[in-house]
Amino acid sequence: MSIMPTPASDGGMPRFARTFIFWVFMLLIAVVFWKLASNGPHDKHVRTLSYSDFLEQVDKSNVRAVKYYLSQNTAEIVGELRQPPEQFSVTVPKESISTLTDQLRKQGARVEVSQSSSSDWTTFMVNFAPLILLVAFWIFMMKQYRSKRDEKT
Repeated sequence: MSIMPTPASDGGMPRFARTFIFWVFMLLIAVVFWKLASNGPHDKHVRTLSYSDFLEQVDKSNVRAVKYYLSQNTAEIVGELRQPPEQFSVTVPKESISTLTDQLRKQGARVEVSQSSSSDWTTFMVNFAPLILLVAFWIFMMKQYRSKRDEKT
């Protein structure tokens, strides 16, 4: 009679159940990390406007100040409305920036332009860093598990 537990009943739970629970847990951790990394740099009090709602506010002369963050094909605009006084953000096509700038300046809005400080590669790395760390942790844990299993045999 052997004192060693059988692989199917190790810890009182079948191996496939432990594997399934492990992968579900890893998937949940990946989703949590992805959500944490995907949050934008904006404050939670910033209202996201659609492009058509933003154009409506511009037509009403209700925009106090804007700051353009330029990227390759689009620009993110973060600004402040006059009434009600609140922060907003909107993404616009890059082609419309010159006409929007002219219109906003005629209405007395303060306009600032900023080049996006990070390249596409660094943005990609920042967004995927939690996932990369999770995979690295998983590989580490699997190596530890295999070394412990090899010690037993």
